[in-house]
Amino acid sequence: MARILVAEYVDICARGLAEVLAGHQLTFAGEHIERKNLDLAIVSTSTPTLEHWPEIAKSVSGVPVIFVTQDHEWFALKSMLDGADVRGIVHMQAPAPEIVAAVDTVLRGEGYFAMSCRACASKVRRSWLDELGATRREIEVLDRVLRGRTNAAIAREIGCSERTVKFHVSNLLRKAEVRTRRELRDAVDRLNQRLGLVGIPIT
Repeated sequence: MARILVAEYVDICARGLAEVLAGHQLTFAGEHIERKNLDLAIVSTSTPTLEHWPEIAKSVSGVPVIFVTQDHEWFALKSMLDGADVRGIVHMQAPAPEIVAAVDTVLRGEGYFAMSCRACASKVRRSWLDELGATRREIEVLDRVLRGRTNAAIAREIGCSERTVKFHVSNLLRKAEVRTRRELRDAVDRLNQRLGLVGIPIT
């Protein structure tokens, strides 16, 4: 039996999670929470829960988190990422067995990122690129940098000069505030891991 915080301020959804997770010891957001006693937190990205996120984030610091989200809540998911040790993302309408599987998987120390949430996660990643100010051409270059292509190979693939590729790579490094291609790859890799998008192209 795991000690799980359920942070969901939509009552019908909270009751549904309580029913699915009846085999565990549940605490609900708003109740007295002892962080050291938590094994896992399940956090909704719904608007009512988002409004309470600053206080919830303090309670779940250092605790593995599964986000429960929907495609149209991608902005909420994005704003909550930095305050959580994200280990899984599942869809709000996921069937009970999937919720149970996600909980069991994360409690084993593994990640659980549902295919049904990939569109939402991809929107979060794309908004990160938009915030960097990456152009369409720079994103094409970045996709190939992430796959380990050389400047010469990228130039051949996208039909431009190697000098132009170097220009785009320099712009990406400056916008991402990193110094090397490795640091750029590491930054995107960290984001991909948090969103369950490892191996999924950015273009």
